[in-house]
Amino acid sequence: MAIAVLHSPPAMTGHQYDEVVRRFAEAGAAEPPGRRCHFAFGSPDQVRVLDIWETQDTLAAFGPVIESILQAIEVVPGDVEFGEVRNIVFAMPSNSGDRMDQATFEGALE
Repeated sequence: MAIAVLHSPPAMTGHQYDEVVRRFAEAGAAEPPGRRCHFAFGSPDQVRVLDIWETQDTLAAFGPVIESILQAIEVVPGDVEFGEVRNIVFAMPSNSGDRMDQATFEGALE
């Protein structure tokens, strides 16, 4: 079962987020095995991150990389919420009429 992870640092700016992304790329970790989706959202002064991981194990393998980079740029991790993914719906172009259902998403995780 896929795992959703919501990172809510108390004060991560857009500039700090951009630096995290740059350091992941520099470390060869921009596309870690097992991470299926990555979303960054919020205001320029309060960025939050939602990741979808294949399993708890793939997330755990990447944890030390995340912790190291956040510590290096002095971002306090803050609250982290975990949950099993029940459904994901991706909007397709309005002219296609298609929709990705749960079975298609689960197939993409294999």
